[in-house]
Amino acid sequence: MTTIFTNGYLILVEGDNSDKSIWYKAKEWQISEFMKAMEFGTMKSMGMPNKISYSIPFKYDEFNYRFIIENDWGPVYIHNMDSDKKRRIHYFEIGKGSCDNTSEAYISEIINLH
Repeated sequence: MTTIFTNGYLILVEGDNSDKSIWYKAKEWQISEFMKAMEFGTMKSMGMPNKISYSIPFKYDEFNYRFIIENDWGPVYIHNMDSDKKRRIHYFEIGKGSCDNTSEAYISEIINLH
């Protein structure tokens, strides 16, 4: 399967395998909540970045989640508050604009995208 991106964000969620080598494209509900939590386009870090912040908790399929955001822009984790499981989120800005996460070396760390 081929996915084509022209502009926007590519958002990946860490798999639950033990060696953390598999990454999945975020599901629509994860993307929607992630975009709210990250507040792209705002001036949230005009001063000193927050060491750690938590998104407003939300519910999906009877589970309670929140995002844990370090240093305002990442690393970012989705936290299942019922199981206490955390999965890392990688995000890449595609197209217009620039983002430190789009360097070739950084993207090459993503292995086995499913």
